[in-house]
Amino acid sequence: MNKTAEKKARKKKSFHIGGLFYNNKFVMAFSLLAALILWFFMAFNNTENFPVVIRDVPATIQLPESAQGTGLKVFTPTEQKVTVYLKGNSLSVRSIKAEDIEVTTQVQQAVSGPGSYLATLNVRFKGYVTDVEIDKVEPSILTLDVDYSAEKSFPISTTGVTASTAENYFISEATASPDSVTISGPKTAVDNISKVITDEIDLGNIQESKKFTSNLTLLDANGNQIEDDRLTLSAEKAEVTLPVLLRKSVPFVVNFTNQPAGLVLGADAVKISPSQIELAGTEELFAANQAINLDPIDFSSISPDNNTFEVPISLPSGFRNLRSVNSVQVTLNLEGYTTKRLVVSNFKTNNVENGYTASVLSDSVAIIVVGPEDQLEDLTADNIIGQVDLSGKEVAGHTEAPVSFGISGGTKCWAYGVYTVNVSLQKQ
Repeated sequence: MNKTAEKKARKKKSFHIGGLFYNNKFVMAFSLLAALILWFFMAFNNTENFPVVIRDVPATIQLPESAQGTGLKVFTPTEQKVTVYLKGNSLSVRSIKAEDIEVTTQVQQAVSGPGSYLATLNVRFKGYVTDVEIDKVEPSILTLDVDYSAEKSFPISTTGVTASTAENYFISEATASPDSVTISGPKTAVDNISKVITDEIDLGNIQESKKFTSNLTLLDANGNQIEDDRLTLSAEKAEVTLPVLLRKSVPFVVNFTNQPAGLVLGADAVKISPSQIELAGTEELFAANQAINLDPIDFSSISPDNNTFEVPISLPSGFRNLRSVNSVQVTLNLEGYTTKRLVVSNFKTNNVENGYTASVLSDSVAIIVVGPEDQLEDLTADNIIGQVDLSGKEVAGHTEAPVSFGISGGTKCWAYGVYTVNVSLQKQ
């Protein structure tokens, strides 16, 4: 390599940083970077033109005491965080935290009732602060939703739940658990609620009970859905049950009290109308109730002239009456039966309380006896004993007591009517 080439190579390898400042492009880029750094430094320390920002400062939402005394309260916003801008001494300003600042609302007009009111935000330091001033707050004005508190309970409607089933099954009304919901919030909003419903759903053709969880929907009087974050519900969902029951017809059975021991009433002697009832219930319920027992008819109320009775139906718990039949008519065939009047003077006292003695003051009682003609023909008062019941009689003195009659020699006869006798009850 000659000297000229070696000199050029050595010159090419050498680098001096000062040489960059003879490069116009480098000088321009360096100047811009330096200016930007200086601007940021000045901005960071110049709080007059560039206030320090304190974010997420909680504001206390409140009404004047006069309005609070009437029961009014703010429903929205219940919480509000604001941004506060501070000016002043750089070191002092940068020592301020959100918890050092207090922000409160001040309503700009008289709060006279429910409605929307504008409120400005007042900002101050909680402690003694110097060399710092509040530049501004954002937002500076809030709209307060003011109302009275209210609370109401509404039944939960499940009418939107539908299904179909086979002919020998019955779909009962869907039920909700809980069956009601308590809603609280602004009075105007609560008063606007007309109905609370579960989801509308068609379960198709089913032959067994179904359960599912449903949301609750609020409706106004026009059926429009209500969505209001200010409302609080005691339950947001409900468990819905749609019962599917068996469908069967079950016969009635007539019962009697004080029936004569020798009297057997065959099927042709007792007519029941209707003779059966269509019910819906579970398999277990039908297995335990092959027939529906009617309330008993007391034989003391039966005579040839009074032989038709309207008997109310009492269903075992769990059955559903599908025909809305509330009573049945029971008619007794008393062909061949007649009546006879006898005067009974033979009495016996029963159920006398310990420590007491009882005596019947009534000499006799005239009664009506019902029975077959052949038995009544030979029946006399000597065949009848009046059984006086003194249950619950614990006060000495004269009293009335019910009396029933036992008849011997007339196995198919009974006393018709209600009778009492006068009794003297004395302590021993």
